[in-house]
Order: sequence, then C-alpha cells, then structure tokens
Amino acid sequence: MFKQIPEETQYPNGKFQLNDGSIVYADKLNYGENYVFDYASVIFFEGKIAHMQVDTDSSIEDIDMGLGVSFENYTVEPYKFGSG
Repeated sequence: MFKQIPEETQYPNGKFQLNDGSIVYADKLNYGENYVFDYASVIFFEGKIAHMQVDTDSSIEDIDMGLGVSFENYTVEPYKFGSG
C-alpha cells in the first residue's frame, strides 16, 4: 500500500533495547510520500504499529482513514517544525 524508501536503511527484525534494559526485535521501516503523509518512520512489533512518526499536513482523522487505523486509545503528540 505504501512504498518504502530504498535509499534509507530499513531494519526488518531489528534489535531494540528498551528503557528497562530488555531486548525486543521489531521492524523499523521508512515510507515515502503518498496521499496520507510526506514521510513516515514506523516500528512494528508483533505485527502491530508500536510507534509511528509522520511528517504531514493531514489531520488525525485523515490519517486514521488513510491508514485504516484508529488513534482513539493511543497517545498522539503533534509536533510543528519550521518558522510559522
């Protein structure tokens, strides 16, 4: 559905150390521009989105619909970069 960025390193089954020192293996993938976002970095753990960072002008509702997911029970921290 979304295209990975071939120029960026992808980490399928990457090794991550959590704050408590435990080790988990998850997929960290980077996706390029499409109708939902300009860029996305996503960590999948056990087949589910564990963390996602997107660069977009889309609303949360548009992202929900475009990805087919709901952020209803998740923490969403919007960040704005730039001079405006």
